[in-house]
Amino acid sequence: MKRFITLFICLLPFTAIAEVPEITALIEKYNDTDNISITHINGDMLKEYGGVAGENVDEMSVMVCEEVSLSKTIFDAASEIMTTNGASPIVKVNDNNQQVEIYTINQDNVITDIVVLVHDGGRCVVVVTSGTIPEDEISDYVNISM
Repeated sequence: MKRFITLFICLLPFTAIAEVPEITALIEKYNDTDNISITHINGDMLKEYGGVAGENVDEMSVMVCEEVSLSKTIFDAASEIMTTNGASPIVKVNDNNQQVEIYTINQDNVITDIVVLVHDGGRCVVVVTSGTIPEDEISDYVNISM
């Protein structure tokens, strides 16, 4: 559990960027489900937390699922949505019953969305970050999160 929370906290600054309609619909589908927490964070709140990294972020949505029977279903559905929407995978890790996938959606050399998916046994986290990050600055966001 500590590794799961640590991983999520480390990825949080990196994930602050977009709203993908299909992922948003998936998040809202489970809005009133037990053992699932959903948080929406606006850009102003992120600026307070992320400093310079928050400058390019408009909104972030975070869904945390502690329901063992739903976590893999949600992770697989979100992963499928990102694949069918043509998102660019930048990280895919499958190690010791932990899966991490990070996708970006680009438009005119600007990253408009970053979607982070984490599945760790019976838990799942989906983070959707919306904003405008120039592609040449993505490494700055990765360094901030490490």
